[in-house]
Amino acid sequence: MEDDFAPSKMQLQEPEQGSDAAVKSSQNEKTKVPWYTDFLQKLLLLVIGFVLTYWCGNYLTDKFRRETAKTEFEVASMQSDISRSLQIFEDVSRMMDKRLFRMRRLHDTFVASLDSDTARERLIDYRNTLIEWNDNINRYRSLFSLYFAPNNNSVSSDRSYGFCGNNFETVAAEFANAHIELQRLIDKKEGGSAKKLEAMLEGLNICVYDLDEFMLKRIDAMRATYREKIGSH
Repeated sequence: MEDDFAPSKMQLQEPEQGSDAAVKSSQNEKTKVPWYTDFLQKLLLLVIGFVLTYWCGNYLTDKFRRETAKTEFEVASMQSDISRSLQIFEDVSRMMDKRLFRMRRLHDTFVASLDSDTARERLIDYRNTLIEWNDNINRYRSLFSLYFAPNNNSVSSDRSYGFCGNNFETVAAEFANAHIELQRLIDKKEGGSAKKLEAMLEGLNICVYDLDEFMLKRIDAMRATYREKIGSH
């Protein structure tokens, strides 16, 4: 006969099941995530996204603004250089033509029958032009070297481009040589030759034309670069 006080198997197992449930409940309470954790994670992602978007937007906007300002500055500088080059071309070309023409007129007094008053008037006219030339010669040199001289603003005496090369110095030297011959005629020195001077003036005329053409081609190249710069933006 079984003892009335002996516990049954069910009685022995019930405390064990109750103990496991208590342990599991305690573990769940420990591992349970608070309700606001997910909200904070989403808020953090939102803040990070906003900061990155704001920073990237400002960076790209600032970069675009700087590139635009740089391009506008370069375009304005090119426009200024083209305008300045045209003005220098006109000044230099006009002065060369003026002196050459005065030299031709004075030369005519030695080969044609002109009265003394006309000869004196042309001599005075030429000397005034010569003074104007000498007053501006250094300015012409520096401006030509800055805006037109090839090979990184170095003065070239290469005569492969036209009769007198592609620089102002060569043309100025030809003017000086023609003036020396003209002065011989004015002073009625021995060796002065009107025929020789005429040939020198013809050559000088080619020099002036070649230099004018060279400067215009340089300006045209500047315009092409300007159009390319505008088209690339």
